[in-house]
Amino acid sequence: MRTRLVVLSLLLTSGSFLFVRCSEKKKTTRPASVDTALAQALEPPVGIPEGTGTGSNDMSRTTGVKGWRYEKTKDKAGAPVFKASINGTNLLQFDYPYAGGSTATLTIRQGTGEPQVYIDVTKGQFNRSFQEGKARIQADANPPVTYTLSAAANGRANIIFIDGAGRLIRQLKTARSLQVQIQFAGQPTRSIEFSTSGLQWKR
Repeated sequence: MRTRLVVLSLLLTSGSFLFVRCSEKKKTTRPASVDTALAQALEPPVGIPEGTGTGSNDMSRTTGVKGWRYEKTKDKAGAPVFKASINGTNLLQFDYPYAGGSTATLTIRQGTGEPQVYIDVTKGQFNRSFQEGKARIQADANPPVTYTLSAAANGRANIIFIDGAGRLIRQLKTARSLQVQIQFAGQPTRSIEFSTSGLQWKR
């Protein structure tokens, strides 16, 4: 009888020991994925330094001020190039194959050389007789002024440069509106209207 009690006691003690060991293993063994998820939840994400990407110090970012969009880029030599652009307020309508409405954009560009002013359209082509090309430009209620035109050096027909850019820029700095009458290839003379008030151009 005493022998049975001893054996039973040993069995109970061994069972308790095994149960404790198994419980400890369950507590100390955790899947790696759970540990990783917990660490990611507790540790804050790394921040992006200011001035990178689309931050406020990215100088190629385009901003808008009273209709004008300002941009600063660099030319192939690394020199700064400044631009101010504004879209026309009226949509130009052309015949096929340029039907569907065309937006004109007036741009002032200043690099290392003389300033430039040009107009480009999303659809359509300017008259190719650039040597004789002219545009009548009226600022506000002032008398219209005739400007000669020059072609783009890369041969693009949807862009035209206005000669005498310095004079036109001086007008744009104070003008509230600008009306440009210009000839397009195979089309009657068209009038492009720009709301030019608020230009900030100190060059």
